[in-house]
Amino acid sequence: MNKNKFVVVLYNLVLLFALSSTAQKVKNKNFVFVSNDFYQVGSGKVIIKFFSDELKYEQGYNIYRKKEGESNFIKINRTPIVFLKSLPSQIKLVDDDKEFYEKLKSLKPETINKAGMAKAIVKLRAVLSTEFALAIGNAYIDSLATKGETYQYQVKRINKPNEILIANSTNIKVENWKQASEPQNIKFEKKKEGIKFSWLHQPDLFFGVDIYRKTDKNKNYTKLNDMPIYPQVKDDGTLPNYYFSDNRVSKDTVYQYKFNTVDYFGKISVSSADIKVGKKDFDAPLPADSLMIDIDTLKVKLTWKPSKSPDLMGYHIYRSKKYDKGYEKISSKIIPKSILKYTDIVPKVDEYFYVVASVDSSENDNLSSPKMADVRDVVAPQIPKNLKAVIEKDMIVLSWSPVPDTDLQGYFVYKAPAGVNDFVIMNGKAIKETTFSIKFSKNSKTKYIYKVLAIDSSFNRSKHSEPVTLQLPDVMPPTQPFIKSVELKNDLPNIIWMKNVDNDLKNYQLVRIKYAKDTSKIVLNSNISLKDTFFVDKTAEINESYKYILNATDSTGNVSMGSTPYIFKNVVLATLLKVKKLEAKLDKKAKNIPLTWLLEVDKNYYGCVLFRAFENEDMTQYTGKMISEISFTDKNIKKPGKYTYQLRIYDRVGNVTKSEIKSVDVPKME
Repeated sequence: MNKNKFVVVLYNLVLLFALSSTAQKVKNKNFVFVSNDFYQVGSGKVIIKFFSDELKYEQGYNIYRKKEGESNFIKINRTPIVFLKSLPSQIKLVDDDKEFYEKLKSLKPETINKAGMAKAIVKLRAVLSTEFALAIGNAYIDSLATKGETYQYQVKRINKPNEILIANSTNIKVENWKQASEPQNIKFEKKKEGIKFSWLHQPDLFFGVDIYRKTDKNKNYTKLNDMPIYPQVKDDGTLPNYYFSDNRVSKDTVYQYKFNTVDYFGKISVSSADIKVGKKDFDAPLPADSLMIDIDTLKVKLTWKPSKSPDLMGYHIYRSKKYDKGYEKISSKIIPKSILKYTDIVPKVDEYFYVVASVDSSENDNLSSPKMADVRDVVAPQIPKNLKAVIEKDMIVLSWSPVPDTDLQGYFVYKAPAGVNDFVIMNGKAIKETTFSIKFSKNSKTKYIYKVLAIDSSFNRSKHSEPVTLQLPDVMPPTQPFIKSVELKNDLPNIIWMKNVDNDLKNYQLVRIKYAKDTSKIVLNSNISLKDTFFVDKTAEINESYKYILNATDSTGNVSMGSTPYIFKNVVLATLLKVKKLEAKLDKKAKNIPLTWLLEVDKNYYGCVLFRAFENEDMTQYTGKMISEISFTDKNIKKPGKYTYQLRIYDRVGNVTKSEIKSVDVPKME
């Protein structure tokens, strides 16, 4: 085998173990493959082959299996699968593999596992030879599988006392081994340098592809590759357009090719159908002549004289920033040979070089001499549109629609007071953003006019946008109010304040907070008239301490800082409470005791509670709740004996006044 080719194959193999089933780079480099028995077709055995970072691992591996529909994997090997110290009679290695096995046997695991090239060679041999994979502990034959069942296999690396998962296989149905299908979607293109091929890359199904060729003169197929061909992944993770190029070809010879896949067990697929590649003309046509260029802003107009080749099909146009390299095709389709002109719109002002390619019926082409186009910009950019101005906190925010010019440098913003045609530029250099913020003074209420223009990379300036006018808002709150005093009138707190001097004042808001609990905040009035300089708190609780805070609001909605809290305790003078007369008398007929009383109280009276005692018991509350009536009937006098009563009256502060005690003797009643 040619040394250079072997290096390429090894490089491709290393790439293989960095690819997933969709030919994308992945972190996992462990794989498990399964196949029906191809040694004894129909035996019902399953061959498992696996690859991991640790090629030679002394503790070994365990194989697990589960049947379709089951959830648990079951270990199927009795002893760990390890690198064999000697070869059993059933493993037959070819000379090269046997020699390589003996060399590996003498090496320490860390020596093999750290050597990238050695690992690649070992994996390649294990792919192409299942016997070699069995010898080095990278394969296992499940002889206990049941024909007709579907299984999934799992490989774990032993790491005492635990195990590390290597990978799971795809599902396999146990049946007679069948030769794999041929590669799909084979495509080719005949170029001057060779015939290029590609096919549907399916790394889950096969490792690589073998290619065979014959000619109309040589009827026997010859294999073109020494090792299976595996496409090399590009840096961006994608596959190239073609995977193989047959460069030893002649334009005057007809070739036939066939393809076979090679799977991970070294087995060859069914051959593809013969692919015939006919003769092809590789002689380039004569070039176009006298290329001329005319420039109109960003439009470059090209004209030329025709090529004189008899098999001419048409032309393609190429453009570059360099005279001698970097040309890219800019014509989307071939220009008919009858058309000798083309207009290109360049993205920006610059120097460009053009060539015209003559194309013949065999798609051979020939380039004209390059011609330079010095494109200079003299056109102003479009005028900015949809200029808007809004207020956000203490900022004026301008915004507008972007100008679509490709060579736009940016925008300039202008400002002037309303009624003054003397605009001032707001930004020293052009901005690329389509927003611009201006901080304004809180004391300013001026009306301003704003405009925007666009400037391109050649310093062409557009006309000004339509102006937008904005009145600066009033963001200054009113002055802080001042509470002069809180006075008690008619047993109610009167809050008195100094009148604010602000011109645009709208109203006041008075807030009350319990002094001991600042969380209990109550808005007493949110819309106090400007005429008022006091407020009567009719809901204040007696003997409760409060903080009163006054806020002022202007016509714009700005709220002042709250006044300094005024602390006030709502103390009410002693209450007049008196029980003038309490009467209690037995009603034998009704078998109850009616009670009546007369009270002398004031407005702070809250209610009364009746207490009762039987015989020598202590006096206890008899009515379950406060009563406001002046009579009560005790119907619960079933026991004979002495019943004693007392009325207790309460005010809103919690003061209590007790009546005299009244007793009633109740005889035994039938």
